[in-house]
Amino acid sequence: MCGRYQFTAEQCEEIRQIAEAIQRKYGAGAWTPGEIRPSNHAPVLLDGAGGPVPKLMKWGYQLPGTLVINARAETAAEKPLFRDSVRSRRCLIPSTGFYEWDGQKRKYLFTLPREGALYMAGLYDHGAQRIHAAHPRPDAPDPDRGAAAKMADRRRCRD
Repeated sequence: MCGRYQFTAEQCEEIRQIAEAIQRKYGAGAWTPGEIRPSNHAPVLLDGAGGPVPKLMKWGYQLPGTLVINARAETAAEKPLFRDSVRSRRCLIPSTGFYEWDGQKRKYLFTLPREGALYMAGLYDHGAQRIHAAHPRPDAPDPDRGAAAKMADRRRCRD
């Protein structure tokens, strides 16, 4: 599961348009593009009547003693923390890649070949306006199924 991801507008027209929409809506300095870390504000796309609606949300849900940043796609609907969000509060998390670390704590950036944008499935808590990335388990039978860490249909944010 990724603990950080990248959102850089220079590499992709699609991502640049999202960044510009966020800046128009929230003003310059409302967030910082680049490497997005847990608890940072970051752009998401919500499903709107006329298409995707860009919004800034904080990444993570603060519980006593811990910050929850990811949800397992296979079990999120069963967990009380995510159950309502799975049913009615889904979003897309636009990025230009995500980071993973190896055993020696070296950071690697994963991107989609020949694609500028990578969309991750997300859930949000309406009251707190916080997002959680939804990822499949590494041992899941078909990690490309469902709405986890894959290219998504950018015209819709829900199934």
